[in-house]
Amino acid sequence: MLDPKYGVFALTEADRPAFIAHMLRLDPEARRRRFGTPLSDYAVEKVCQAMPLDRTAWGIYIWGHLKGTTLVVPYASQPERGEFAITLSTSLRGRGWGRFLTRSTLEAAYQDGRTLVDVYYLHENEAMGRICARYPGPLSRDAGECHKIIQLEQWVTQELVPSALVDYA
Repeated sequence: MLDPKYGVFALTEADRPAFIAHMLRLDPEARRRRFGTPLSDYAVEKVCQAMPLDRTAWGIYIWGHLKGTTLVVPYASQPERGEFAITLSTSLRGRGWGRFLTRSTLEAAYQDGRTLVDVYYLHENEAMGRICARYPGPLSRDAGECHKIIQLEQWVTQELVPSALVDYA
């Protein structure tokens, strides 16, 4: 029987085997975008064993299988700030799941006290660029890498105000 777990959930230590399995299923290109290099299975497993999950990671489960993950890991010296990362299975890409998971994660991170979120991604990762463009904060580019600082307090305030571009008449 299939596990009926479906939706976005905060990940815990109990999800670590599913988290590692998800990361091991990433193709070499996705590993390169996520880790900066196409890591071996051994290296991916070691990195994933060391990543904190409780209160920092979220995932999309579809029919019991973890298909996408995000992390907002707080900095030890600045707990109100964290670094964001996302991975999606090939089957979910281009369908809005990345936007949905990012939004859900940023909402949870804000509720957990984050006010700034750093997103580092390769310039060629157009999907991440489109996602980041939805959020307020500065964007800088250095060689092939982009750095977006998402200002969560400004975003939350903007979300509560109707857009000036909408004609309600």
